[in-house]
Amino acid sequence: MYKTHTYITESGTQALEIALKTLKSKNVINNADTIIIPHMFGIQTPVLPFYNKGLNIIEDLSQCHGLPELGKYANIVVSSTNKSKWLDNGSGGYIFLDQELNLPKASFNWSIKTKYNNRKNKAQELLNAGLDLIGKNKPNSWLRGMYFTNNPKRKPYTPLHEIYGKFDCPIVDSYSNKIDWISIFD
Repeated sequence: MYKTHTYITESGTQALEIALKTLKSKNVINNADTIIIPHMFGIQTPVLPFYNKGLNIIEDLSQCHGLPELGKYANIVVSSTNKSKWLDNGSGGYIFLDQELNLPKASFNWSIKTKYNNRKNKAQELLNAGLDLIGKNKPNSWLRGMYFTNNPKRKPYTPLHEIYGKFDCPIVDSYSNKIDWISIFD
């Protein structure tokens, strides 16, 4: 799918750990920088600029599948399949790479195109009903079903500066407790 070999893992975190160990075993990390690029909330992050700088790339698709060129410039692609992820398998993850590993092989049995179209149709129903989804003008980002409200029932994420407290981020703070989301799954 994204690379020559596909392996199933117990979690997305384990997929990332294996990716880092694999790069380290090739003496890549000690001789060059490696970057993990996530596509948060379905918003596609430009990967080509990092590829052009000669960086080793681990691309995290846990919240984004179906867009053009995903995985094209990455050395390794990982995806978590836990609850609320783009591909919801309840638990586990996948690692895609062009190298043989001593792991159980997995077939990637998801039809990304079908899942993407199903989610897109469901999101369009919400837009047609008048819900103002965040990112509705950006490809794929509105599929996360996020919207502004003065009475959120759940928090979509905890910003890093709240966890570590080492820096301020007034723009992110201005959205705190003002965002909620509807899970759009098929």
